[in-house]
Amino acid sequence: MVKRVIYIHGFNSSEKSYKAVRFGELMAHYDVDYCVPRLNHEPIEAIIALEQLLTPNTVLLGSSLGGFFATYLSQRYQIPAVVINPAVAPYTLLEP
Repeated sequence: MVKRVIYIHGFNSSEKSYKAVRFGELMAHYDVDYCVPRLNHEPIEAIIALEQLLTPNTVLLGSSLGGFFATYLSQRYQIPAVVINPAVAPYTLLEP
């Protein structure tokens, strides 16, 4: 049974984005802890913050760069994730 849904926003987005707020409205109809953390721009800091939020029966919901983070955490901790238009190789966007 799902107890917590963590929405992971994308790069330069926030916990106040349209998708984050809209999913929050939908999650209000279910008995789950809906969590949308404000993430650091440094990837390792974002991952550390997200790891601290993981609890048993967590589902990750990630968008864009948040989808990349959700995939990483899903594989590392064997937890379910739903990704929306995930960044699959974000490091290539930073190459000169």
